[in-house]
Amino acid sequence: MRFLSALSAIILAGACVAQKPLTLTILHSNDIHAHEEPTAIKGKTYGGLARITTIIKQTRAKEKNVILLNAGDCFQGTLYFNIYGGLSEAAILSRMGYDASCLGNHEFDKGIPNLVEYCKHVNFPMLASNIDMSREPELAKVIKPYTVLTVDGMKIGVVGLITDTTGNITLGADTLTFQEHLKPCQKAVDELTAQGVNKIIVLSHIGYEEDQQLARKLHNVDLIVGGHSHTPLGTPALDGWRAPGGPYPTIVKDADGVEVPIVQAWEWGKVFGDIKVQFDAKGKLTKVIEAKPIVVDASIPEDPEIAKLVDAFRIPVTAMGGAVLGTSSEAFTDKVKVGYFVADSYLMATKKLGVDFALMNPGGVRSNLEAGKITFNAANSVCPFRNSLVICELTGAQVIQVINDSKGSLIPSKGTSFNRDATNVVINGQPLDPAKTYKVVVNNFMAGGGDNLATLKEAKKLDTGLSDIDAFVDFIKANSPLTLAGDNRGGR
Repeated sequence: MRFLSALSAIILAGACVAQKPLTLTILHSNDIHAHEEPTAIKGKTYGGLARITTIIKQTRAKEKNVILLNAGDCFQGTLYFNIYGGLSEAAILSRMGYDASCLGNHEFDKGIPNLVEYCKHVNFPMLASNIDMSREPELAKVIKPYTVLTVDGMKIGVVGLITDTTGNITLGADTLTFQEHLKPCQKAVDELTAQGVNKIIVLSHIGYEEDQQLARKLHNVDLIVGGHSHTPLGTPALDGWRAPGGPYPTIVKDADGVEVPIVQAWEWGKVFGDIKVQFDAKGKLTKVIEAKPIVVDASIPEDPEIAKLVDAFRIPVTAMGGAVLGTSSEAFTDKVKVGYFVADSYLMATKKLGVDFALMNPGGVRSNLEAGKITFNAANSVCPFRNSLVICELTGAQVIQVINDSKGSLIPSKGTSFNRDATNVVINGQPLDPAKTYKVVVNNFMAGGGDNLATLKEAKKLDTGLSDIDAFVDFIKANSPLTLAGDNRGGR
């Protein structure tokens, strides 16, 4: 009898703990893209994992209840990824103390076996609730739909979500099915709710607009921590920075009329998300106490431990990346303009093969160009994927279809232009002839139908085996200083 009484007391005590209010600070990053080191913008540096670690340690010293989340895409973007395949990020993020991360589409860039190894090397759970992994049992062992964190004796559910377009925008996930976001996400939330978890965060790599659409249809989700769209929210007006795409946090009402905050921290660690919220005794988020995207600039000292770790990984990166290729006449912070140079490099590399023009997908342009010296590191940051160049044969009518497939977003080589609605198409200074056959060079991702370019996928094609980074390097060397003076391609 005494045992039963004691047991009842323990159960009741646990229930009381579970029902008390909770103040929680959520620190978060997204779309780091192998930017272990700071990024230069207009002569100033932003980001760097050692600086971010200082923020994390300072916050944990000040606040009682802190969790650290990452919303996907640690892979791809600098030589750190080309050399280490994600293992440098695995080592550093594990030491930084992350509690959970969702998958991003770029985590598949080196294939599923590479991703499995990454997941085995991190010390935090990797999450995605909307992938059918039945054909990849090894991946299914290391990716879970959700996790439960314990903070101050209370449970916090974290549900992972990856963009359902991943199959179309990466080459390394052919054996997987990426499900539409709502049903699997709500299923995971419902499972957590059934387990008695009443504080639930969706850790999402689907994009800012998509997060808002999803929030309006969900039940029982308290907060969405997002990524994928590289959207700055609530960021200051600094020289060379994009204007914010919305407030931090952005508030959306869910299917029950309850307000759900949505946050995202731009890209590359240039800002770091920090939102402090209040949950009531019933587990409902009742107040955003404080919320700010922290500018990770040079005023923030580097954490010595992480700085030493980055230094060790940097040795081969420096040896390869420091070579100067040429110069840029100005800073190009508009990635479409940087894409003009990439498209021009495609054409220069294949002109002798009879190519008429080049097209570049904007998602393949991964960085800006600073004024002055262009190093191999800088060029590689623009073209990190090591895609090959593919020549496709298209009629003029099919060229129009390709432009429409992209909704007019493709970036053309010099002398070629078009409006977003595929009107006023000019190829090498001449109006498009719908009946004529043209040779267009693209990268193998585009040629394979990536970004929903179905017309290119069906075209007659030749993979040249030429690398996009080699073409870009050769172009920089041959055309420095890079300039767009007098260049007006229109339609962009």
